[in-house]
Parts: sequence; structure tokens; C-alpha cells
Amino acid sequence: LSFIAAFGLSIVTPRFTRIIKDILRIPITLQLFMLPYMIWRFNRFSLLGLFANVVSVLIVSIYVPVGVVSFVMFCVFSEGSYLYAERLISALGRMLVYTNEFLFIERGSLSNIPSPSLFWVLFIMLMTAFLSSESFVIYVKRRAYPAIIASFAAILSISFLGYFYDSTPFDKASQVYVDVGQGDSLHLKYGKEGDILIDGGGRADYNVGNKVLKPYLLHNGVGNIDASLITHDHIDHYKGIQELRECFTVKELFDGGSKGDVITIDSSIWIKILWPLEDNVNSEDENYYSRVYMVNNKGIKTLITGDITEKGERAILREYEGTDELKCHVLKVAHHGSRFSSWEEFLEATEAKVAIISVGKNNTYGHPSEEVLKRLSNEGIEVYRTDMDGAVGIIRDKESMIVITNKTGKYDCYSL
Repeated sequence: LSFIAAFGLSIVTPRFTRIIKDILRIPITLQLFMLPYMIWRFNRFSLLGLFANVVSVLIVSIYVPVGVVSFVMFCVFSEGSYLYAERLISALGRMLVYTNEFLFIERGSLSNIPSPSLFWVLFIMLMTAFLSSESFVIYVKRRAYPAIIASFAAILSISFLGYFYDSTPFDKASQVYVDVGQGDSLHLKYGKEGDILIDGGGRADYNVGNKVLKPYLLHNGVGNIDASLITHDHIDHYKGIQELRECFTVKELFDGGSKGDVITIDSSIWIKILWPLEDNVNSEDENYYSRVYMVNNKGIKTLITGDITEKGERAILREYEGTDELKCHVLKVAHHGSRFSSWEEFLEATEAKVAIISVGKNNTYGHPSEEVLKRLSNEGIEVYRTDMDGAVGIIRDKESMIVITNKTGKYDCYSL
């Protein structure tokens, strides 16, 4: 921010001083120049920033020189000689902090703005700097059109470098298992059709919705969630969604449903509930009645199992015996890899190629258990874990399925 501000002060503000002659010229020009970066980086823009910066600039214009003089006096003279300067510095510092706190009003900001492409951030800022420069004025006066065209081409080239720098394989992923720590959260991306969350993680001592899900969504260009689904009412599954709804637009919430209910996006994209058989069952065993979803995304089938137990898995097997309802390409492993789930016969029935374990690093539950990892290995199922791999993405590429990871940078291809 400091380097961008210095660049703006040296290139942009001299041009605007001829237009704006009052004390507002510096904060106005800097705010406008830095606006694209501020939105890209922080997903918000303060409408009160102009006024706040006027006051802050006045205080800092006194604070910095006094600080420099005080430092010199400290180095050259005795301790008592800079005592009064030190008191003035302390008072100005407190005044600056109190002023910023007083002028920071949440409703005075435009927040939850999805991050634009870094291409547009660089293009707008570089074009603004070039059009404000003396070079551009000279080129125009001399009609040096080749130089202007060459400058535009250079700006475009640098902007495209920003685009490639900012892009990742996750941009193409239709499913992202978000790393929310000890909990589950699956982001289903359907392009223009919308965005859906299945579970949202959650902790009793941390706001996952506001501090993890919202930044993740905004930095990935998502301005709202069209629908959210919850497998069951345990904190590490529902609380993140609950918190997200308080600070972000979540259009619909589905916290119920039973066997046969279907959410249809289009003919090739749908979510079907396989379990439980009845909705709103009054039972203390939330895990047994955890909703199980089959997600079909243009041919890639993903089985979302929530925290279903071995008892629940046996009941599901009996319910769908003799059918292909449980067959999938991707299995979201039940209960974060607990040894009380992922029974061998259930794994066999899924015929999954890939298993995702959403789990917190160094969790106190011992998840995932070695028993479950061994069962998955015996079935030839490749395992990806959010505690080690970070976020895990699924990409459909013609007749193949590609699995990518954030922390470990894996890029594995599986035939469909």
C-alpha cells in the first residue's frame, strides 16, 4: 500500500492539483487511484475514507517531522532534551488512533465486493498513471501516436501477466472442499447457474463463516450463495453457514429433506438426498440421521456422507441393495475419517476412485483413524486430506476427472 500510494503521489496527484486546489486533492486522488487494488485486496471501500484521510493527513504531517526531530535529539543529546517532543509524539499518536476509530463506521463502507481479476486492477491503475503523466501530454502534443500505441501495448502486456499470476487451476474447479479446519464445507460452482455450499464448518471459539468462508468466496469472485445445504445440526457442519448468513448473502437455506428430494440445477447438474428416509426425526443420534447427498455434476458423481455412522451405512446399504444409487467417483469420507464410519462393504458399494477427508490439523479426535485409511487403501481409493493438502478441487476435463490441491500442489488425473 505504501509503494502504491507513493507511486500515485508522484504520478497522479500532480495532474489533479491543477483541477483540485484545496486540501482534499491528495486524499481524493489517492483514494480513487488505489480503489481497484483496495477492492481486490480487501473486498471493501470506505465512503468515509476521504474525510478520514483529510484529518489523518493533517495529524501525520505534524507527527512525522516531530518524530524525526525527536529521534535526532535522542541520538545527539541527553535523554531529558527530547522529553517534550516525546510527549507531543505520544499525544499525536493517540489522536491519530482515536480519530481513525471514531471515523470507522461499518455502514459507511461498501463491503462484500467480490475481487475483480488482477488484469483489470493493473490495467485501470496503469492506464490512470499513464494518462496522468507528463509523457502522455507530450506524446499528444507531438502527435507521437506510435509511442502512445506502444505504451498501451506495454500496459496490456503487464496486465495480462497479472491475470496469469492471479489465476490458478481452482478457477476451473466445479467442486472445492474448503479447508475450514475440523469440519466439512463443500463449494459447488456452477458458473452462471450459481454457487451452492454443502455445510460450512464451524467452531465454538472462532467465526468460521466471517473469517474463513466469506474471504474465500469474495477472493474467488463470488458475490452471493444461491443455496446452502446442511447435513446435520452439529457445530462443525452448520455453524459456519449460520455465521455466513449474518455477513453475506445466502439466498436459500435447506436444513431438512429426506430420501428422494432433488435440487435440480439443469438436466446434468442435480443434488439428490439418499438418506434419511424421513425428515425431522426426533432422535439424539444426529450422526445416524445425517443427510446423505448424491451430487451429479455433468457426469461426476460425488457422495456426501456428513457424519453418518457405521450403523447408518449398514441401513443405507440395505435400503439401496441391488441398485447403483451409491456408486460414485468421489466419496466425501464420513465423520472426518472416524473409525466408527467407512465400513468396508459401504466403501465397496461406492466404487469410488477418490476419497476426500475434511479434517482439522492436529485435531484432538485422532481423525482420520489409521483403520479408515487402511480400509480406503485396501479398496484402491486415493485419499486427499484438507489438513495436509489444504483445499481440494475437482475439475471435469472431457472424459477425465482432475483432482487438484492447494497446499501440496497435486494435479492428478482419473479416467471416468
